[in-house]
Amino acid sequence: VKLALELGPIVLFFAGFSRMKDQSFQIWGGTYSGIIVMTAVFIALIMLALFAQSARLVRAVSRGGRSFAPLTPSHRGLRAAQLTLALALSGVLAWTLSLDYLFLTSVFPIESVWLGYATALAAAVLAASAVLPEAPGSV
Repeated sequence: VKLALELGPIVLFFAGFSRMKDQSFQIWGGTYSGIIVMTAVFIALIMLALFAQSARLVRAVSRGGRSFAPLTPSHRGLRAAQLTLALALSGVLAWTLSLDYLFLTSVFPIESVWLGYATALAAAVLAASAVLPEAPGSV
């Protein structure tokens, strides 16, 4: 399940993009190329995977499999990397919000907003995973 959540969106993006790259799609009165459509689908799949991971975290906390213990020695390096990445993602989001112009927004005007939401959710899930380590003996 965990591997499917991690690799599923990437595999589906490349499989879909290879089939749809030369096509155009009519969606809500607009014409969009295959890359735009697949990027939107990719962001949606990432959001679904992040929601599934956050549900797994909440379920593990409610069952006692995880608890707030950020300084425990188990997997300290991994948890430090998760927290560092969460802080870096949050910093990048804060930086992009302070800019007047962002190239990504001009290329993908609709998807860039959803990508921001997905990045914020990824930062939150990573931070929660870092400060809520698995309890010893739980799977």
